[in-house]
Amino acid sequence: MSDVNNRVNKSVWLLCVWSFVVLLVLGSSRTVVAQPNRAPDLIVERVVFDPVEPEPGVGVEFKATITNRGRERVVANFNVYFEIDNTFLTSRVVSSRLDPGKQVEVQTLWTAVEGEHLLRVRVDVFDEVPESDEANNKYETRLEVRKPEGIRSITLDLLANVSQGLQKTGQAIQIQPADDIFQLLNTFQVALGLARQELSTSADKISIAKQTLPPNLAAEVQVQASDQVAALYRSLASAFDVAIQGIQRLNPQLLTESFEQVRAHLVGLSALSIEGISLESVSEAIPLMDQGLEKAEQLEVALGGAKDIDVNAVARDLVALLAQIGAILTRVGADVMQTSQGRSANFSDSKGQSIVRYQVGQELKITASHAQHLQWEVFDRDGQAVFIGEAQADQFIWHGTSSDGKALSAGRYFYRLTITTSASSWIELGQIVLSP
Repeated sequence: MSDVNNRVNKSVWLLCVWSFVVLLVLGSSRTVVAQPNRAPDLIVERVVFDPVEPEPGVGVEFKATITNRGRERVVANFNVYFEIDNTFLTSRVVSSRLDPGKQVEVQTLWTAVEGEHLLRVRVDVFDEVPESDEANNKYETRLEVRKPEGIRSITLDLLANVSQGLQKTGQAIQIQPADDIFQLLNTFQVALGLARQELSTSADKISIAKQTLPPNLAAEVQVQASDQVAALYRSLASAFDVAIQGIQRLNPQLLTESFEQVRAHLVGLSALSIEGISLESVSEAIPLMDQGLEKAEQLEVALGGAKDIDVNAVARDLVALLAQIGAILTRVGADVMQTSQGRSANFSDSKGQSIVRYQVGQELKITASHAQHLQWEVFDRDGQAVFIGEAQADQFIWHGTSSDGKALSAGRYFYRLTITTSASSWIELGQIVLSP
């Protein structure tokens, strides 16, 4: 009787998967339907903007890279839509015949407005191209436009984006198992899609934050480590994309392959640290990934015709394991943010008020909790040192001068603050704008 139940469960599973894919492929108004494994697949690979730190009123160029990740050539024209804050900005028609693996760049301009903004780019808006995956045609990223004033820790920005990548990805994959297989598949795919987007967004923000630095500061170990994190985030996003394709293409082998990739990238993350803030705790997810791999392999065997595996139970176990992994990633991300905020320097004026706008000649107090030694270095836009000073204490006072005591001209500068305590030493990089 159990064999009969298992066969029924497998049949239901296959029917639900197939129904899910059919809905995705046939949900549009096209009359031409692509074969899942033999079709183009257009995605927005990345979006960059120039300048990377726009100020209000300046022109910003958005450049989107469109890639054909499918297995067939794109032969039809397609549209690319740019939207800012959920409002249509512009569209471009692409007439390139994209072979598999090929890319095309699409640009548009926008006048920056102060505040935080959501940029969305959508490809093949009108479904002119029959694709193997119609669910990955949207890319979102955020950019901040602000007046260049005050002091900002770029180190803290880098760590905040590392933290958000872990936390938001972890939150996305903490889904609850469902008895209904169709609902489970849909929820699973949505979760993976959200995780993929969060990882890509965090990777972009890491890259943007470090691009503002002059070359000598961009070569700092913490910046290079952040680049490694960004690369692993992008690799994880690609692995989640493979998992989504496995669901959509009725190919459980792709799911197994994606889990193997995820495991490898998590191992890579766990080996990294940024200015002494380690990501080693990510390794707690590795044993769970090993169990997830076993479940994915069981699912592959079961859908291949094995009679002694309960497909529904395996699928629910798999989702439960991902939720546990998500909880670990969320916790590690929160720990990174808490640690980085707790040891960041504080900047205040002569009255102890936090600096919002720093004027030339104003007294600036740089304070680091528990520090026994501080070294304060200031660099111009080209990375040339204009001031170097130190104090055998937890506080250093600077008046916006060069090393020879002359007042610096108004403009943007960068700082490197070396903080030494009885237990360790680390570097904080940042930007400081001197107002006239």
